[in-house]
Amino acid sequence: TYSEGGAFGDEIDGVRSYSLQDKLDSTSYTDSYFVKRMEGKDLTISYLQKYGFTIPLLFNDKVGLGLRVPTPNFSVNRIITYVGSRRKLDVTDVKTQKKFKINFKRWGKYYQEPIKDKLLNVNPLEFSNTKLEKYVKSPNIVRELDWVDCVWPRHFKGSQTKSTNVKYGGTPYPKVQKFCLMSVKGCYTDFHIDFGGASVWIHIFKGSKVFWIVPPTDVNISLYEQWILSGKQGDTFFGDTVKECGRVTLNAGDTFFIPTGWIYAVYTTKDSIVFGGHFLHSFGIQEQLRVAKAEESTNVPEKFRYPFFIETLWYVLERYVYCGLGISHLTESVVPPPAPVGYIHFSLQEIYGIYEITRYLHGLPSYGKRVPPFVKNPSELIKYGYSVYNTHIHDQPEDVISGKLILQMQGDKERKKRSHNSAGDMNSKMKIRKTGNANPSGCRRSCQCKRPECAKCFFGINRWLMPN
Repeated sequence: TYSEGGAFGDEIDGVRSYSLQDKLDSTSYTDSYFVKRMEGKDLTISYLQKYGFTIPLLFNDKVGLGLRVPTPNFSVNRIITYVGSRRKLDVTDVKTQKKFKINFKRWGKYYQEPIKDKLLNVNPLEFSNTKLEKYVKSPNIVRELDWVDCVWPRHFKGSQTKSTNVKYGGTPYPKVQKFCLMSVKGCYTDFHIDFGGASVWIHIFKGSKVFWIVPPTDVNISLYEQWILSGKQGDTFFGDTVKECGRVTLNAGDTFFIPTGWIYAVYTTKDSIVFGGHFLHSFGIQEQLRVAKAEESTNVPEKFRYPFFIETLWYVLERYVYCGLGISHLTESVVPPPAPVGYIHFSLQEIYGIYEITRYLHGLPSYGKRVPPFVKNPSELIKYGYSVYNTHIHDQPEDVISGKLILQMQGDKERKKRSHNSAGDMNSKMKIRKTGNANPSGCRRSCQCKRPECAKCFFGINRWLMPN
């Protein structure tokens, strides 16, 4: 279900045959192997290019993160006022597991009651396009990495003002970047994976929470799927089924980053207010796709998945092809920034990710491709995606650490957009990996077809380099 922020899994809050207090007191769980403590100034693109984003990161101070949250005296009532007292929230009665909706004003009254007659758990509230949004700014690194900010057409993103992920004026975009979660003491969200394999940043504004975290190894993912399908989550604490499970306590002022695919559970030890957001990015593409495929195979309802996931992949592939080859596949209504000039070095994470995105989109049935209306020639785009992979598969890791994100690179604004008048022009600007398996048949797409060695031109090479 959709729980602590957008989850793939089941939420079991009330019916348990084990004691959560035992799990809180146990010394079996440690964070020493699974959490890296850092200072905000050290979390940069260069750091991620060198070390990746594979373990949770904890910051006890938001200094240097570029994160903005309200002042400490910011009241619950102000949050309600700025978001809208009539906004509906999905709530679960922990004891009976009954689910229902209440408006934000009613939830605020419940949250502030000193003595509560029942324990209620609430889903996070996405508050983009509300007055609260101007009081919360996500960390710098998130705004640099987030695919919604990197590749989604900005003027279309700005045109959606609805509070939910629906098509509005024909211009949908994923509204998952900012959420507020007001949890009361005693609420527990069982182990889950965030939707679409999205990473998440979490800032504890008030209160405290305990996280149990499990790395997304192949063995752990397999155990997790078995645990989900067993239907016995209330009988088994998933953290006890894996070789190692970490536990970390977050207090007011802490900021926590959870990477792609990590399996985690959350317990609220003190009434809390949390600000956070979800983001897809280029340092976890393969894991993101693995989670998305698992959601498909287990028939997770569409409303519990990352919204517009496939559409976002098209925009990402289009941007990588544009940065790598200088060829835009956006319609004329979208003006792309100038393409980078010169050879760009891709990290292995990105190049394998591009390959997986291309294969994933290529393999979708025609009715499920969901090509955005602003992306043209999708079949050609897929071919160029394979070409980018083959061009950059041998890039050296030491050349990748530039401190710049490829998806945000652009050329001189005064320079005209690169164009290639022929396959020969294209080939002269690319590094092509040649082997002896070229198919000498004509590609029928360039004037070079008249040459006996036709397969040496870009379009000919593209035919035999493309994976089956």
